[in-house]
Amino acid sequence: MAVIDSSAAVSTMQRYIRFHQLQGAGFNNQAQEILLYDHLALLLGRTYVYQPFWYQPRRQFLPLSAFLLGPTRASISEVLFDAVCPVPRHVAVRGDWEKVVNTLKALDDDCVVVDNWILNWTYV
Repeated sequence: MAVIDSSAAVSTMQRYIRFHQLQGAGFNNQAQEILLYDHLALLLGRTYVYQPFWYQPRRQFLPLSAFLLGPTRASISEVLFDAVCPVPRHVAVRGDWEKVVNTLKALDDDCVVVDNWILNWTYV
């Protein structure tokens, strides 16, 4: 089991992004969104911030590492994000996919929160 040293994560100057994440849908829907957001974060040179994964059959939250450790191994938890980036440092970004991506490319702030859904999940 890998142990993450949170003090190391805090001491390095990284840029983070937390997206408004789908909760309570099926596993495949949540996994697909997590993988897309993680990939987008990597393309933008940011660390993806994940929220706990809602596992409907057990009606409980599970850590992301329980299902998607490999592809998302560079991501951090929402709890660590809040410790590294307290709310006053959050920069909110809102808009559709294209607007958000263009804004994020130009944004230098370290602690970004996309607080609306930028993906259209009409089938969920």
